[in-house]
Amino acid sequence: MAHIFIALENPRSMLGYNKKVEKIDNYPTNFTKPRFSFEPEQDRSRGARERKAKQREQKYAARQAFLKEKGQDPFSIDETRAKDREIALAFCKANLSARMAQAGSLVTLMKTMIWYKEQENSIFHTAVFLGHGNTDIMAVGTGRARFEDEEAREIFNVNKREITVANPDIWSLYFKEVADRGCFMADTDGRLHIFLLGCLTGAEEGEGSVLDILASKLNSVLKIPIAAYGPTVSIDSNDTQNILDKLAEIKRDGPKAGNWAIGDGSEDDDKYLRVKCAGRPVAVKAS
Repeated sequence: MAHIFIALENPRSMLGYNKKVEKIDNYPTNFTKPRFSFEPEQDRSRGARERKAKQREQKYAARQAFLKEKGQDPFSIDETRAKDREIALAFCKANLSARMAQAGSLVTLMKTMIWYKEQENSIFHTAVFLGHGNTDIMAVGTGRARFEDEEAREIFNVNKREITVANPDIWSLYFKEVADRGCFMADTDGRLHIFLLGCLTGAEEGEGSVLDILASKLNSVLKIPIAAYGPTVSIDSNDTQNILDKLAEIKRDGPKAGNWAIGDGSEDDDKYLRVKCAGRPVAVKAS
């Protein structure tokens, strides 16, 4: 049974690039997306599958054409840092309780958690999102790109690719679906731990910050005490490595202190993970 889920974004997948992922450890190689309860039943006939494939290719072509019209090279849409992917793989290989996935949307990442639950009864008390971020957003498929106008947001279906202060009712719906399918549990400290390891996701303090909204919204929707984590400054792959190496220590001490130093106490003294908690945890015995 797995307990830690590592989620990597893959921005180029929304353009139809790198759709096939090579076989790697801790990855669902025979993955079939489960259906969310609020999604309609799909016609799985051969004709329907062919029509859907054609529509998908047309969608990718429209997105690529849109970027070209705006003077952007579609291939410039960056992937999650390759080093972070290596770090995540190494972490999963060294920790039998960890699983991972890489996808271009929060929807697919959430469905992968459901898939793990259905295939091997995995239940997760920790979710770590790796990708790009900013003071008001954790990108889960859009990378560094920011789609501000409504036309672009619709073409790229941005709402399912971001955890932001602006769309909590959307991303919380996906988390609730995962919880309703029995995929989440509290850790021994009584909390569900969510890490947004994108630059600056913990930079803002107080009410209205992305961490504050994430913790309070999920606590309200999931009925589980939440600890949400995000870096106060820009981070690199070395910081990702350090955080994963000390994950248990951070989860133990971070919620009490409200922060955790990422650096080594010298030149990186300004690097912290900010921690926002919501709900009153009740510690439980380890199973």
